[in-house]
Amino acid sequence: MRIPVVLVISLVSVLAGSVFLAGPFSASSIFRAGTQGNQVQEAEAAALPLNVLDNPNTIEMAGDAASGSLNVDEDFVDPEQHCEFCTRVEYIPGPQGLAGLAFKGANALDFTGAKKVRFWVMGEEGDEKVTFKVAGKSSGNQAGGLAKGIFKNEKFALSTQEIKLGNDWKKYEVDLGGTDLQGITHPFGVEIAKGSTGKPQVVYIKGVVYDTQPPENPVATIEDNAKPLSVGIIANDTRGVAPAAFDFKANVTGGTEPHATSWNFGDGKTGRGDTVSHRFAKAGTYNVGVTVIDSSGQTATDSIEIQVSAPAKAQSPVANPTGGNASAANNSTGG
Repeated sequence: MRIPVVLVISLVSVLAGSVFLAGPFSASSIFRAGTQGNQVQEAEAAALPLNVLDNPNTIEMAGDAASGSLNVDEDFVDPEQHCEFCTRVEYIPGPQGLAGLAFKGANALDFTGAKKVRFWVMGEEGDEKVTFKVAGKSSGNQAGGLAKGIFKNEKFALSTQEIKLGNDWKKYEVDLGGTDLQGITHPFGVEIAKGSTGKPQVVYIKGVVYDTQPPENPVATIEDNAKPLSVGIIANDTRGVAPAAFDFKANVTGGTEPHATSWNFGDGKTGRGDTVSHRFAKAGTYNVGVTVIDSSGQTATDSIEIQVSAPAKAQSPVANPTGGNASAANNSTGG
């Protein structure tokens, strides 16, 4: 059976009208979906306030979690703990002692206009140590960017200081003032540290919202972008008489901990550690150098010149004009 051309055109018109009336299924979204593989997708504006956990996400693992030591249940229910479809995260400590997960949205979003991220967290035992990260982007999309810590594929704008949880719900807020909120791919992330007992650590999370309201009691945060690594040598002295011992300290700033520090003392000897001592056995001028490499691969160096002089020669005994030496003359008695 052949369908009349007029009917075909009418069906296309109806479908087009339904597309434009369907909100999320707009012509622009169809265009983005069709061009995503060609890397021309633009970040769409987020409808604020937006609950991160209520939106489609994939979870990216980091640290020990990458080897399967993190169990995540995004639809956990426990009426006694007022946990209705919250996210339960269980970390079984591994060799790194730290595990992380990052929630990645289906599309990059523009959160411009959001003033804070608010969320609720509790621990199962009440002694869990966690760090929360917000406003993340794929590090591969940022020229010159360095991923920090255990997250290798994500670069977060802000990170909370380490928080020790209680065993009841508590709300936290992160101030987004001055933060670049365009092109956010990973709105929220969490790091969980192993406990002192080595037992599994269980954390519950709910209500992660990018909000347009200003924060009331924001938790202390730090910029999570890796700062340039630098090092300077501090020495207790730069001159001495052989054999001479010196104390050296590497004054490290910036970078991403942990870092490794190595020394070259210029006399064929080397050392390791932020603070070292070294003894120069012979006179000479030595160029002492230090090299620091942080966990993100940044390298910094510094050097200092050390001068070691030869010891003064011992003086010969003073001759006594009457014979013998001065010491004997002074100790003699008249007869």
